[in-house]
Amino acid sequence: MAEIVLENVSKNIGKINVVKSISLTIEDNSVCVLAGPKGAGKTMILNMIAGLKPPTRGKIFINNNLVNHTSPSKRNIAFIFDDYALYPKMTVYENIAFGLKMRGVNKKKILSTIVNAAETLEIEHILGKYPARINSVQSQRVAIARAIVKEPQIILFDSPLTTLERTARYELRGVLKKLQKKHGWTMIYSSNDPIEAMAIADKICLLKDGAVEQIADPFNSFYNPVSKYAAQFMLEPSVNFFDIEIIQKENGFYLKTADFELLFPAQFSPDLAPIAFKKAVLALKAEDIVCLTDETLLGETPLEDLAYIRADILETEFCGGKKAILAGLGATKFKAQALSSFQNLSINQSLIFVFDLSEALLFDPQTGERIL
Repeated sequence: MAEIVLENVSKNIGKINVVKSISLTIEDNSVCVLAGPKGAGKTMILNMIAGLKPPTRGKIFINNNLVNHTSPSKRNIAFIFDDYALYPKMTVYENIAFGLKMRGVNKKKILSTIVNAAETLEIEHILGKYPARINSVQSQRVAIARAIVKEPQIILFDSPLTTLERTARYELRGVLKKLQKKHGWTMIYSSNDPIEAMAIADKICLLKDGAVEQIADPFNSFYNPVSKYAAQFMLEPSVNFFDIEIIQKENGFYLKTADFELLFPAQFSPDLAPIAFKKAVLALKAEDIVCLTDETLLGETPLEDLAYIRADILETEFCGGKKAILAGLGATKFKAQALSSFQNLSINQSLIFVFDLSEALLFDPQTGERIL
């Protein structure tokens, strides 16, 4: 279908640099998610690819063709917005047919095309209704149908599922993935939801203030963030950050907070030696801090061989197969997990928390860059 290449693309609005020298290759028949919070530059990048906004600097290529000055109508791109943009005085059928009519497609072809799209998206029963008479899930499916009947080579999605409830988002993500694989589109999708980004993407381009922070597949976006910002975005809400100092003792390297010390696994020693006695920010997911109500649950591993502390439970939440815990020791608070079978957890109860430091990430406290 189409490969898209952005070479040092920037966009200024007045004196504001909205997009800052973006270089990105989106492979043919792939899904790239532009991820980041509001204001990161996601929508502007989509607008420039679609031809709705010209770049201030840089080049945009589609299938090796420079398209900086190519009109939107000649780029064979469909753009699906977060507000559906349906014509209120047209029926669902007429909304889907509108673009085909503008292209001069005959009525018979329009009918067969719309019927096929409606069956795929399960909206055939609402074709005669007006947008005011259908719900938000159906409206988004109509917007998708209107896009795919044009047989585009590229589809752009600007946060299309943000207004939908969780089940509907899950279902539509599945629909989009199936349609993308079936039709071979190159798809670019913007999202401020890391779970959604990882669920749908082949590649995630994480943006910060209009610049690229990290480009990686979903696995490495989650497990190998390049910066504290990337870790915070991709791992929230379950990530903990600890301000620490790396200290060295006879038996190895420790992380030291204001309230406790923990021994790093021996395999970290070669990497920790260059930063001994320096400050760092440690990131560790809640799932890597496990609450134990009974020391016998440690099995054959002696307690002294583990990185653990005793801390007090501040809050608990039941989350199906696990319990989410907010714990504290001194001024330090952190998120942890326990098995949901632990029924007798109470506020202010003092328990053991084991830290799996093999999953630890370390960042420079000044620059936020990954150092381990």
